[in-house]
Amino acid sequence: MPDTPIDVRLVEQLSPEEAHELFGWGENIFETAHLNLTYRAKDPSVRHLVLYNDSHAPVSHAAVLPHHARANGQDALIGGIAGVVTVPGARRRGHASLLVRRATAFLRDEWHADFALLFCIDRRVGFYERLGWREVSCEVLIDQPDGKVSCPFHVMMVAFDPRFTTIEDLELGSPSW
Repeated sequence: MPDTPIDVRLVEQLSPEEAHELFGWGENIFETAHLNLTYRAKDPSVRHLVLYNDSHAPVSHAAVLPHHARANGQDALIGGIAGVVTVPGARRRGHASLLVRRATAFLRDEWHADFALLFCIDRRVGFYERLGWREVSCEVLIDQPDGKVSCPFHVMMVAFDPRFTTIEDLELGSPSW
């Protein structure tokens, strides 16, 4: 757990200064630029969980978004998690773990999502597994300008509705987020 007082806020938008502090500290901070993917467009339904340090600077972030898709042949409300990041000087203090747990609870308790879903690179799989997430075992196709492609990321999920404890078929119908 973080070792300093915690100020976590759920906000509709990040200010340009907050976005720069959280995401502008390096090149290719999510390590995915080489994939040349188109991502889901941001929309007004996205919310941002932001953890601020004792100087009121944003140091960690996780976005949540609602997404309607078909899973296991049924309509489903997916709660997406995206943009999980902690600035380098604030890492290894439990900030991202705290935000992912809060984001997961928000998706379950406030938005009543059927399940939560996120996309991650290889070296982050263990982090999410320690938080109770597990990989979706079926192929997930994502929309790209030239058509559907197999998702190059690990697709991780947490089920809230028993119908989606196991995902055997997922028609995302959008790019990844």
